[in-house]
Amino acid sequence: MENKTLSIQLIENRYDREDSLLLLNKILDDKIEIVEEQIQTLHRKYGLTSNYLDNRLTYLKHSKLELADFLSEELADEYEVVIDCPVHIELRNLVTRKAVRQEENIMQ
Repeated sequence: MENKTLSIQLIENRYDREDSLLLLNKILDDKIEIVEEQIQTLHRKYGLTSNYLDNRLTYLKHSKLELADFLSEELADEYEVVIDCPVHIELRNLVTRKAVRQEENIMQ
């Protein structure tokens, strides 16, 4: 089976500052919670840490601060906020990828 892709338009609208902050902070908070759960599960089940997950968590928390600065209250009456948030998803066939890697290893 070939790889499959799907693209969806998660958000495509205009908002005022308060609604924008509410919407985007909710998405960021949910993502932060998911990453924190992944970190805790990895540690609890296997006693491991993940630099990738730790860095991702730091990035997401920093993004919330940047968002608050970007949508500062002093701009509230002068601008509308346009949010365009596509999501691209790819299903990669692991069986095919493993077979290709095995073949590459044999040829080396």
